[in-house]
Amino acid sequence: MGFPFIKYKRKVNNQGNKEEKYMAKAYNAGMIEYKDLCKRMEKHCTLSKSDVEAAVAELAWQIENLLSQGHSVRVGDLGIFYPTLNAQTVDDPKDVHPNTIKKIVCNFLPSKELKNNLNETKFDLIDRDIWYSKGIEK
Repeated sequence: MGFPFIKYKRKVNNQGNKEEKYMAKAYNAGMIEYKDLCKRMEKHCTLSKSDVEAAVAELAWQIENLLSQGHSVRVGDLGIFYPTLNAQTVDDPKDVHPNTIKKIVCNFLPSKELKNNLNETKFDLIDRDIWYSKGIEK
């Protein structure tokens, strides 16, 4: 099965004129829950489900801990997790301090291998009504 997509209708601004156009839009095939992911991984490696859960839990903790210390973390052929900050702007550099930081954000940069593999994906059109940009119309 390929990557599911739907037909999507939206209004676009073309030199001041609103025009209706159609495009492909990703269709969410559903959430794979953590326990189900671990079961799937168990079937494709020599680890038991509980070993997979333990390894993933430790990986998550290590990534969180390292990101909170300002490190970027490369996870094999998956990619790189790296921290950035959302912060207020101020007029004077003396006014930059921890209280101007709104939050830390975790970003992900996929590896070249992951991007290349995704670019080889086949696509399947989901047979359903066209979705509209201002909600779903039937």
